[in-house]
Amino acid sequence: MYLKPDSALLVNDKPFFLPLFSSEIVARPCIVFRINRLGRNVARKFAHRYFDSYALGLNMQQVAASNYTERTAFDNSLAVGQWAEDIEQLALGEWVIRVGEQKYELRYNDLIETVEEAIEYVTRYITIRMGDMIAVDFKMESLQLSPEQVIEAYKQDNRLLYCKIK
Repeated sequence: MYLKPDSALLVNDKPFFLPLFSSEIVARPCIVFRINRLGRNVARKFAHRYFDSYALGLNMQQVAASNYTERTAFDNSLAVGQWAEDIEQLALGEWVIRVGEQKYELRYNDLIETVEEAIEYVTRYITIRMGDMIAVDFKMESLQLSPEQVIEAYKQDNRLLYCKIK
């Protein structure tokens, strides 16, 4: 679980500027779920009631950081694409992520954990509120970031995420 400040959010296809404080930043593709109600100690079987939309995202991380906060909690470290509200379609189909010539195909069951598992876990420790977001990473290798790289994500030929690295 990563806690990020409000300033971590990077939206509207804005570029990600590699920070000067680290020589190696990687990105982990994730799905970001937007919370739509207040909750604490939410049981997994009720977790589906606590989110109403999702987006594909990129969770930027410092490789050489000494702790999780330094590793993930910096400005613009969570790029979020277009929001979708078709929750019933979430587990269907696949997302295609393109980084230059490389192509990755991901499915919902490639996530580290389900959103229901994530909500149950997170709400053991904190109260979630309307507008909060929970990002769940995919089980895949981190993407090495370098200047002028472009990362795009698609589902059924619809571009959901665009992020240029500067």
